Amino acid sequence: MLIPAQARATAQEHGRMAQREIEVLLSVDPLESVPAKVPVPGDWADPKALPPILLRSRELALPPAAAGHVITMLAMSRRDEVYAGIPVIRELCDPASLEEFSRALIEHWQAAGMPVKDRWVLPVLDLFEQAKPVRERR
Repeated sequence: MLIPAQARATAQEHGRMAQREIEVLLSVDPLESVPAKVPVPGDWADPKALPPILLRSRELALPPAAAGHVITMLAMSRRDEVYAGIPVIRELCDPASLEEFSRALIEHWQAAGMPVKDRWVLPVLDLFEQAKPVRERR
C-alpha cells in the first residue's frame, strides 16, 4: 500500500488530473467506506454468547455492543478486501482472545446449521491470525 506522500509524488509525475484523483482518494476515511447494504449477521452470532474480546492489556474487554460491531466488521470483510476497522481491532485487542472469539464464532455458525448467508464467517481466523506475532502463528 502506498503511503500518502508516495501516492502524491507518483501522481505528480502523471499530471494535474492524476493529482486531483489521488487527493480525492486520500481524503476518504477508509473506516467510512462501508457497503451500501451493511450485512446483518444471523442470531447465532450473539456477542453475549461468545468469549470476550480482551484489549491488549488483558485487563479490560470490549462490551458486548462493541463485540457486535466487530462481528459486523467481519461480515463486511473478504479475504481480499478487509474492512479498515479489522486492522484497528488487531492492533488494539489481545491476539489470543481474538482467536478464541473467532473459533467460537465459527462453532456457533456450525451449530446453527452453517447458514449460507453467513458464510462470511469462514475466513475470520485468517483475519485475526495476523494479530499474532509471527513466532506464535501456526
